[in-house]
Amino acid sequence: MLGIVLRGLATAGARVAAPTAGEVIGVQGGRVIATEAAKGMATIILAKEVAKDITQQQRCNKCEPYQRGNKHQLERSMGNEVNTQYQLKIANLSSFPLTFKASPPFIKPGNKKATTVIQEWNVAGVSFDGLWPMECILVEAKGRYAQFLTGKPKFMKDNIFKKMIAEATSQKTVKDSLKTAKLSWYFYEQETKRHFDRITFNMIHTIYMPL
Repeated sequence: MLGIVLRGLATAGARVAAPTAGEVIGVQGGRVIATEAAKGMATIILAKEVAKDITQQQRCNKCEPYQRGNKHQLERSMGNEVNTQYQLKIANLSSFPLTFKASPPFIKPGNKKATTVIQEWNVAGVSFDGLWPMECILVEAKGRYAQFLTGKPKFMKDNIFKKMIAEATSQKTVKDSLKTAKLSWYFYEQETKRHFDRITFNMIHTIYMPL
């Protein structure tokens, strides 16, 4: 599960069914890396990959989100597996030298919904689904949301898209504070993109790209 172990499990070969909220230890390449936990969601700060090619790395270094940000690993309820697949597709589309990964979904004790451990990019405390350092584009992927446009209670649709607008606002604020940064949101469904563009008055750059 992406190299997650709980503090206290020092026995070699010890298996962990799932990470729990609270203090965690991230292990990458045999070494412990920084960790944090907040609001019941375990978050692990990962080492930042670099390019072996000097010219490519210099280009990455000119990207402020790459310089100031870090990859982190957190727990999310992703719903349909398509959402995870789509997020990883967009995050890794042009992410070199970064690579974003996710664990298989699992059920934590006491929960009914599946949890997925997934890697994202953090800048100034705001999480993005990924970063393309060479192009300096922060990216966000939105999967199956069209189901909430029709056939669901209005309050549910309003709540879903209210959170989406708040997320877009936070991300845009970070992007606008960095001269070299760009931000693109990718949508799995055309109708969701159109609805989002309409309610946000085209606040951010959006792209329709099926899986």
